[in-house]
Amino acid sequence: MNRHSFPMIASGIGFILALVLARTGAGGDSLETQLPPLTLLFISEFGFLVTVAGAWVGGRTWYLERDKLGLLLAALGCLVLALAFLYIGLGLWGRIATI
Repeated sequence: MNRHSFPMIASGIGFILALVLARTGAGGDSLETQLPPLTLLFISEFGFLVTVAGAWVGGRTWYLERDKLGLLLAALGCLVLALAFLYIGLGLWGRIATI
């Protein structure tokens, strides 16, 4: 795997993990979810780390080689997913702490 394909792979993994979190009800305010809360928190943390790495590698590679628009879009997608995972993870952490 080279640095050109990593942001696209990271954004794909992040998108799939975001769908899992959305499908299991991790983003809602209710304590009722289809998976245990710690599993959802782990998925959120893993998704955050993968997408932050994808945004970093993609942004840095695009900065060095500015002719790759797809690389910039993948890095921006990773950044948006990383922010979403951070938001969901902090929300899950708050719900788990109150149980």
